[in-house]
Amino acid sequence: MTANGPGTRAPIDQDGLLTQIDAAMLVLDAAPYSEDGSEVYPYDWWVTEAVWDVFAAAIEAAQDVAYGDDLSEETLNRAADDLDRAMLTFIGARQHGSYDDGLVYISGTLSGGVHMGTVTIYADSAKATALGSVDLARNSTDWRVGVLKDDIIGGTVYAAITFQDQESALETVTGAADGVDGVVLTLAPTVPQGVNAAPLHTTLDADKGTNPANAVDGNAGTHWDIPADTGTAILTLDLGFDVTVNSAILRAYTNLSSNLVSMDGFKIEYSTDGESWTTAYTHPGTPIPCTNSGGASTKPVAMFFTQFT
Repeated sequence: MTANGPGTRAPIDQDGLLTQIDAAMLVLDAAPYSEDGSEVYPYDWWVTEAVWDVFAAAIEAAQDVAYGDDLSEETLNRAADDLDRAMLTFIGARQHGSYDDGLVYISGTLSGGVHMGTVTIYADSAKATALGSVDLARNSTDWRVGVLKDDIIGGTVYAAITFQDQESALETVTGAADGVDGVVLTLAPTVPQGVNAAPLHTTLDADKGTNPANAVDGNAGTHWDIPADTGTAILTLDLGFDVTVNSAILRAYTNLSSNLVSMDGFKIEYSTDGESWTTAYTHPGTPIPCTNSGGASTKPVAMFFTQFT
């Protein structure tokens, strides 16, 4: 593989130059100008006003070419090369800020299957004092919590993640007064019986229809739209961790005015690897709210719905 640097790039067209301009603007916006960086956080970038102005002017010059009358290959390539050089110079001039807000940051990753919840940093192993926390959205793999340096006693803190009232083992974090990265919090979560696991999925996919996420949002007023004459439609959920499924409750939706009709049968399959599937339940005939008590341990769950034609 070879890389194209300034002056050696493949020919570029107008769209390519505009894409490059968009990327350059993101770099510019991510590094504001400052006199000395004292108001910029240590994990952010800054440049001097002079450096910022030069790069901003280079972006403006590239925009003039992209929206100008001369869109020849030579002109576009020259503008792209000039913008490349300006961006490399700008990136090389960036500096980290020096603002001290009294916070240090403890960060790390999740393991064991948990992918959402609340990470909390404690001052002591008895969890009597919480120094800070962060709520993680679905599909989170990384986390970071800021705590006041002055609140850290003896340089050690304790970290844990909580999910559905379940908490991981405490991780002892030493050297916390200087900030620590790479802390791994491990939790293999379970979902208590009676709690709907479907909204906790990491991924959801449907081979047909629209708005499949409505099927598992817990709202009886929304629905997965599958038109008539569809045949079999498949909805697949990956819960991200092993779950013992005690029941599956399905509600059919009928709306003749929108050409949506109820299904005439369904099948539920489960898998622990997303490759090999086992049928847990098959229901032919007119659909009714149905509970299947199987107690199967599963991560991905697939539902096959057969429509009226």
